[in-house]
Amino acid sequence: MRNLVKKIVCVLLACIFSFSLIGCSSNDKDGDVPQIEATDFERFTEGRHQFTYTETSNKIVENGKSDYVVVISKNADNYIKEAAEDMQELFQEATGIELPLRTDESVTYSDSGKYFVLGKNELFKSAGLSTDNLNLGTDGYIIKTVGQSVFIAGDGIHATNFGVCGYMEIEFNYDIFSHTTFHIDKKQDVTLKNFDVIDIPDCDTRSTGMFYARSELKTMRRMRFSQRNNNELFLGHSGAHNTISYYLPLSKYNDKENHPESYHPDWFASNELQICYTAHGNPTELEAMKQEVLNVIIKDLKSNPLGYIISFSHEDFDFWCECSACTAEYEKYNKSWAASVIKFINDLSDRVNAWMETEEGKPYARKVYFSFLAYLKTLQPPVYEEYDKETNSYKYTPVDDSVICRENLRPLFAPIEMDYQQPFTAKTNAIIARAFYGWREISDGINVYNYDCNDVDYVTPFDTFSSMESFYHFAACSNTYWFYTDGGFSDQGGRTAWHMLKTYLASKMAWNVAYGMENYIDNYFKYNYDVAGNTMRKWFNEWRVHAKWMTETYTGKIKSNIAKSLYKEYWSRDLLLRWLDYANQAIEEISYLKYIDVNAYQTYYDNITMERVSLYYMLVELYKEELPASMVKEMKLTCKEDVERIGLVAIAGSSGDRWTEVWEAWGM
Repeated sequence: MRNLVKKIVCVLLACIFSFSLIGCSSNDKDGDVPQIEATDFERFTEGRHQFTYTETSNKIVENGKSDYVVVISKNADNYIKEAAEDMQELFQEATGIELPLRTDESVTYSDSGKYFVLGKNELFKSAGLSTDNLNLGTDGYIIKTVGQSVFIAGDGIHATNFGVCGYMEIEFNYDIFSHTTFHIDKKQDVTLKNFDVIDIPDCDTRSTGMFYARSELKTMRRMRFSQRNNNELFLGHSGAHNTISYYLPLSKYNDKENHPESYHPDWFASNELQICYTAHGNPTELEAMKQEVLNVIIKDLKSNPLGYIISFSHEDFDFWCECSACTAEYEKYNKSWAASVIKFINDLSDRVNAWMETEEGKPYARKVYFSFLAYLKTLQPPVYEEYDKETNSYKYTPVDDSVICRENLRPLFAPIEMDYQQPFTAKTNAIIARAFYGWREISDGINVYNYDCNDVDYVTPFDTFSSMESFYHFAACSNTYWFYTDGGFSDQGGRTAWHMLKTYLASKMAWNVAYGMENYIDNYFKYNYDVAGNTMRKWFNEWRVHAKWMTETYTGKIKSNIAKSLYKEYWSRDLLLRWLDYANQAIEEISYLKYIDVNAYQTYYDNITMERVSLYYMLVELYKEELPASMVKEMKLTCKEDVERIGLVAIAGSSGDRWTEVWEAWGM
């Protein structure tokens, strides 16, 4: 019954968090954050994470032996085969037993059969099971015991795989922290449980930009990230910033000299950085532009049978077309540049749906969703905001019905200007939070783009933990469909400055935020560093306190995710040296493993030294003139050795700087 207790704890945490958010509002309208209604948290208690099971008298494993086999469809796709692979590998890791693999062609269901049945195959049907009307979404799954067999299945391509991980979590306390580290309890006896589990993620689809996870497909699926490659999620161009770069390239449509036959200058803003969503008020050109975009989408629908998100998002410039037609729309819709975007894509959505009903389109018909950026110029929605003094809350209404998003149109809310070092509920983020609420009122669901790193410095710790829990709560309570965490790119081996913990939390919080961020952090330090977990947690806790001090002392100077913070006034030498002592103490604490399990020692050693890299870098960059030359030399050599052994590559995102440039600057 352990997970029933866990469920109760989740509910209590959700209620406590709900109360704290509702109580945080002040009477200062200009700095007020909208209240979250208590009913928003009902989705945590109404069956999304239903861990119901009881012990039976039957055994799956007894005295280190098992009669169970894994069963998949004879026509199983690669995703189900991967689920079977994970089931076999993790079960063997926990019990030492390799479960045989069978297909539904070679076995039939009976109450006495001893099977782990993966996916909705013939045995699933014979047992009388169905996922109809469960609203599992893309990645939700069920775990159900019928007779002596355990059935794991869902509706999406990854759901069964995620269900296997869910079973391992319940049965063996399984958790995965990175591509190198996981925990699973060892058992010689396993009792069959009478499962009636439904687990549906808070955010239907979750993905990360952290390259080490994206490059390891097994890691991606075991951390329960949805997107393994772009084609599984997106049609055509992935993510964002594609209106010109993909759909309407300037080289084809705004080059009169070389392509006079396709020259359409009204499709673009005057400086060619964005498209013009009104075609400068020219209805003929607007119609032609929509038709051309439709043609690209039709081509993508035909070539990609898996993708179901159509991203049509403006380019990555803080500039908008300010022609007379666009400006008139901006003024009409309460100073929101997003109005013309919504109108354009609403019409595009209607055209795509109409095409899929034609004879040509029926073979490619599916449920598709449009995504567009609510970002920079388009962050503010076309709504009226009304402040109610009596309830100390805001009400939002669309300017008119034309800017209510179609049911399958979702804004990609990307608050790059948010202060990620403060809670989402803080006054400094009031404008962002109010924009979020405005979008909730005019769309059935939201996509979220979360900035989880400092793009100009991957190596100096950047506190996004302070905003994480409240932001994930807001997202989960807003029918967030896709939650993307931009953890930065390029590092196949991992990243220092607590980025590995951030990626772990991204995998957990978008699935079940009510369990609590601190509980997840406890698990991370308990298992990711072996017996050195307490020492590493002490270091992390001290850094969190220091980060809070930095935020309060230097208000506004370091809130941006593109602001440098590697300065002596922020990081004292003695503080960095104390943390370095913690890192070296942690290494000493795991040294016993060198004599009993050298592979485990290397894994934990790498996990500790991954974080130590940040300290070496900061000490050398800030205090190389004040520290003994021999100490600085040793730091440089050890830092380089750690970076190259672990496989770190980048020190920043936007500049593209690499560790090789650091070695050159350090005279190495």
